[in-house]
Amino acid sequence: MARPPLDLPPAVARAFMADLAAYRAAATGFDKDAIAARQLRALREHLRPSDGRLRLTDVRELFEAMREHANMTTPARRASTRRSSKR
Repeated sequence: MARPPLDLPPAVARAFMADLAAYRAAATGFDKDAIAARQLRALREHLRPSDGRLRLTDVRELFEAMREHANMTTPARRASTRRSSKR
């Protein structure tokens, strides 16, 4: 049985997306770890007891997995994709 998705407040979700952009722009592993640690603390506050343990490596993997998703969800990117598929 699938669990319902985590229900994050809008401010937390916006901060996550801002940190995702900062993570992608970070030059060093230390900077990436600091950004991931900040999100780890924020996400742990909203986990359910049944969700299990969230680790720093989990957040880094989430950022890496969201890289492609974040590239495809911007309005300009969606519009250019639609235009190119009509040709």
